[in-house]
Amino acid sequence: MDSPNTQRDYFPTDGWRTSSPEAQQMDEAPLLKVDELIRADYPDTHCLLVIRHGYIVFERYYDGYDLDKRRQVRSITKSFISALIGIAFKEGFLTSLDQKIADLLPEYFTSDTDLRKKAITLRHLLTMTAGLECDDSDSNFWLIRQHNDWAKAALDFPMVYEPGEQFVYDSAAMHLLSIILSRQTGLSASQFAQTRLFEPLGMDVRRWPADPQGNSEGAAGLTLTARDMAKFGYLYLSGGKWNGQEIVPEWFVKESTQEHSKGGNPEPAEYGYLWWVVTRFAAYCAAGYGGQYIFVIPDRDLVIVTTADHTLVPPPEAPVPLFFKHIVPAAHDAQR
Repeated sequence: MDSPNTQRDYFPTDGWRTSSPEAQQMDEAPLLKVDELIRADYPDTHCLLVIRHGYIVFERYYDGYDLDKRRQVRSITKSFISALIGIAFKEGFLTSLDQKIADLLPEYFTSDTDLRKKAITLRHLLTMTAGLECDDSDSNFWLIRQHNDWAKAALDFPMVYEPGEQFVYDSAAMHLLSIILSRQTGLSASQFAQTRLFEPLGMDVRRWPADPQGNSEGAAGLTLTARDMAKFGYLYLSGGKWNGQEIVPEWFVKESTQEHSKGGNPEPAEYGYLWWVVTRFAAYCAAGYGGQYIFVIPDRDLVIVTTADHTLVPPPEAPVPLFFKHIVPAAHDAQR
């Protein structure tokens, strides 16, 4: 999906500017309606943030949260890992999406290793089609945390599909991408992101846990404010560019937010490179357990962020249906 061809007034490196919805060609009444419905029907929601044409046009916090409160964004961390893989391509640390992880992490492969494992590539990891055994509860990610070497633990799971054959949501395998970043760049994903992503965007990221060997968690772990979550969405809305600087290669942003494999939730969705793609609404999102979302709707020049209580089991219902019923239609033509 291409970012809209709009002229940016500014980039929010030093902070977001606010505006009335009307000044950014949005109707305010549907936004107020969503706020009312969240308060009535989605009691575990913590925030709603709407960015239109680069301005905050609606911002509400619930249940004692405020704009300075950081929250665990869970699997949104995966989309950050994806961005760092793109940056690693830009800087020459990686050369092809078809590089095999057996070549990048050779010590975990022997002559007896399943040949299907040796065929797994970066592309397979990014599209959740590696073929390793997993289940919907993602229990294997928690199992690898019991080991000192998370890469070995992840690769010890048996193969159940040919690489590229079937989408299977597999957080354990995603940690391999973080380890590959560490090996190729000489920095943890957190350290690599600090100078290449967080600082250029003006993001204040204070927590990204690591495995016993110092590799940043590849599947979850980041703790962010809603406004910093919105900056990440805005970077992708802007084609990977920020204030005239290419942060993530435009080709990688475009490919990341197109369908490469069939997913499932949120909504009937497809999967890109660690981004969910909601084709029927011309949108894509980074999503985390428990109602953490960064939605990007390019043809409306719109970013929507919401967070919720990730500690609940089962997870709380998120107000995503309200976005497409009320918020998106409230945004008029993106051309200015």
